[in-house]
Amino acid sequence: MEYPLPYCRTVISDSIIIFIFPSSGSDRTFASMDATGLALGIVALYTTCRDCYDFYLTVKHAEAESSVHLRELKIQQSILKAWGFHWEIYEGESKMPKLPNRIAPNQSKLHKYLSINHFKAEGVFNALSALADTLSNQEKLVKRYGIELRSVQTLHDESQSTDNVKSAISNPTLADVKPVVNELKSRLSILNKFKWALKDKELFKSFVMDLRLHSDVLYRLCPEYAFDSMNFYLTMECLAGQESPVALKRTSEIATQQAEVDIKSSVRNGYKLLASTATLKASINENRDRGHAEDEALTSVDGKEEEMKYLGKGLALFKGEVVYV
Repeated sequence: MEYPLPYCRTVISDSIIIFIFPSSGSDRTFASMDATGLALGIVALYTTCRDCYDFYLTVKHAEAESSVHLRELKIQQSILKAWGFHWEIYEGESKMPKLPNRIAPNQSKLHKYLSINHFKAEGVFNALSALADTLSNQEKLVKRYGIELRSVQTLHDESQSTDNVKSAISNPTLADVKPVVNELKSRLSILNKFKWALKDKELFKSFVMDLRLHSDVLYRLCPEYAFDSMNFYLTMECLAGQESPVALKRTSEIATQQAEVDIKSSVRNGYKLLASTATLKASINENRDRGHAEDEALTSVDGKEEEMKYLGKGLALFKGEVVYV
């Protein structure tokens, strides 16, 4: 079997991206899966993808020589989280907004969208499956992407993994989606027994490129009005906790490079916003320690001159910390 997960292959030729979905009879389509079940399956896949990114970004799993590349992966995880933010997929009950009348899962924003745009459901599911496979397939990680996995725990037999996924593809229903998610969780459990290190920088570029491609598919399947909120959340998520001017400038450089490389990408404006905001925040943080900012037009917000000062472009200085307004 060429692809161990439900997967849309991508063929790039002369700047044209063609998506090739698994072809067989009607029993190989998502038509038999109701929108509620598919929405739940997509949420589970999204959560697993997000957790896979956490494996790469957690210090205990990364060798010291890999740290320089964590920033690229952080940007890609933030892109995924921005997609989840738009569809109101939160990390856990404790982090969910306290709403008086929370809607039921079958009335969620994602469910409603898939109910109206059912033709996009398979694409979203396949894109997330492809992203998860890229992040968790050990053979691809080692041979195709130049990532070395160094065992730090005793591994268990994983011979049943592919069989579980095969059965999930044969007749897609909500019950069939669960083995796919379970397979991915099993892979993640195994990955968590490793530390990863970068063995081939050129191959690693292919890894990041494939991650960008899958994320771009997710964005393309969103409505036009979603991009502003996703781009804004991408910037907030990626820059949260980043205060070092050096690190912020590096993030800006990477985002600028991605915007220039992915000219036709749906995420391009998000890269550009991230780059400009990171540059601005770096400049502000450099000047904050000297007691002033380069922008001589600082004004107070809501009259609280000593507590908050507006810095322009949606940023303010509040009690010595840069915040978003």
